[in-house]
Amino acid sequence: MGKLYVPRRYLRGFCEPGGGGVVWMYDKRDGCFRKANVATVAQERDFYSDEVEKKLNEIVETPANAAIAKFMARQQLDATERGHLAYCLATMMRRVPLARSRAQAMMPQILADTVQEVKELIGRAAAEGRFDTDTEAVRLAEADATAEKLQDSPPPEILERIRTPWPTNEMVALIYFMTWRFFTTDARTPFLTSDNPAFFFECYGLANQDSELTFPITSHLALHACWQSGREGEVQPLHHRLVGEFNKRVASSAERFVFSPIEADWIAMIARRRRDELSRINLG
Repeated sequence: MGKLYVPRRYLRGFCEPGGGGVVWMYDKRDGCFRKANVATVAQERDFYSDEVEKKLNEIVETPANAAIAKFMARQQLDATERGHLAYCLATMMRRVPLARSRAQAMMPQILADTVQEVKELIGRAAAEGRFDTDTEAVRLAEADATAEKLQDSPPPEILERIRTPWPTNEMVALIYFMTWRFFTTDARTPFLTSDNPAFFFECYGLANQDSELTFPITSHLALHACWQSGREGEVQPLHHRLVGEFNKRVASSAERFVFSPIEADWIAMIARRRRDELSRINLG
């Protein structure tokens, strides 16, 4: 059995009606739908250590599940429970395969930028007379050699940082203090989820006044967090057009798999959309 990057209990909220723990899974890679048991999806062998998976269950999933259950019973969340859910959302953004892919893709540029900064420091030191031109040449060559070595074999602490799912305190705080609104839909147009459920526009991040975070909680309940002013805590039905916008986000940003309680052609269609074709949601 592999390590889960999307919690099994969470995925049960998107199962086909009638029980059995079965979900429809659309594979963006081959363009096919398959029925699968939630016990067998959204996991990868050795994706995390046993210790990390244990901590994910104890300090992320269990407290967040309790908060979600309380909210779905139409009870108001207190500050601690809101914190548990904010931490779960921030972790969801870090624990999925796409987060690792992005971090690994950024490593060469980060390394190049760091080496350039070091070489500029060496150049300034030489210009200030702290060492001669021969020493400058040696130091610059050492910087290039170190960069080449790190390119082939990144430091273990960097690789470990990429592999661990823990968010920064800033991420959690930003999500916590956003305006939270919850929306419902019906079985005809359910909310979808994916192997990358928590969506935000990367160009805005989380701290910009235009930032948005959308997260499907179950196939009939979703969260929209933003910096728009508005009342919190109420659960409102969402117009089917905006349900479609929620679903476009989660499907198009999936790395590979989209999960749904139904099989439908429109799921495949929106999964093929590019991020630059998505629209902002204004609920002010």
